[in-house]
Amino acid sequence: MGSHLRRGLTLLGLLLGLAGAGGVGGPLPPADALAVYDAAARLLRAHYAGPRMGEVGGLLAAERAALVQQCGRQTRCSVVQGQAALETVLAALGDGHTQLLRSIVLNPAPPPAALDPRLRPTLRWEGQVAVIGLPEWFEVGMGAAFREVLGQAAARGASGLVVDLRGNPGGVLDECLAAAQGLAGDRVNLIGVGRSGAALYTWRTAALAQAARAWPRWTGPLALLVSPDTASCGELLAYWGQQAGGTVVGLPTRGLLNTLTRDFALPGPAVLRLTVARATLDGRVRLPGRVQPDLRAGPEVADILAGRDPVLEAALRALRPAAP
Repeated sequence: MGSHLRRGLTLLGLLLGLAGAGGVGGPLPPADALAVYDAAARLLRAHYAGPRMGEVGGLLAAERAALVQQCGRQTRCSVVQGQAALETVLAALGDGHTQLLRSIVLNPAPPPAALDPRLRPTLRWEGQVAVIGLPEWFEVGMGAAFREVLGQAAARGASGLVVDLRGNPGGVLDECLAAAQGLAGDRVNLIGVGRSGAALYTWRTAALAQAARAWPRWTGPLALLVSPDTASCGELLAYWGQQAGGTVVGLPTRGLLNTLTRDFALPGPAVLRLTVARATLDGRVRLPGRVQPDLRAGPEVADILAGRDPVLEAALRALRPAAP
């Protein structure tokens, strides 16, 4: 993670104004432990919508009392101490999407630019089976780039398709849903429900959703490779591919599929990445926490040393009976 963080509509940063406790784009005032802790506590009480949101108030009050006692024995209580107290609360919540990013400055999102070539999906072949690699972050433009390689695979007469999501950490929500629509068509939907129960985000009204409806869809045999490092938007693409009839191969994913987050600036500087919505199918039915594979497979040390990929091999075997 670099020293600056761009804002965006992501499964790790939801469609909302992202100004935080200290604002965005200007110098933050000097802070001490309690200023940092109290700024974060206000945000948690107002916006946190994770699985244990009913416990937030009690956790915050108990940790603040401990921090006040600690600071009472010192001339000045440092920002680092306030951050440590906050991290104690976040650890107690056990929410992998909610975290403190220290020494990070939250900057306004820049105008969309061309997708970095290093982040583009890769396309290679295993016989007549096309293998699309998506190991990187779902950056702006990834949905259209995925559509392009999907079209290339179809144009070259691929008998089957493998989408490799092992290690994909997530990214921009609209982009992964657009990619998912290339596999699952109009069945793709997501409604983010906030703390109050109100819908904060609906995929089908997003501008990119309208454009993606005209994109070609893959309808042939499909397999998706996942691992415990497949997270967030990566899990979402795997989920919709599975719903479209694809075979998921690998190990259970990380477990960040059904929450959405928003980034807030804190004094320090730091960023509080906070779960602010639950991912649902229709505003009520929540998505599962993680993707469970249809076929379990994972590399052993001997496979790695021999340069073998048993997960991909299992996927190719699964596709072979359906291939012409």
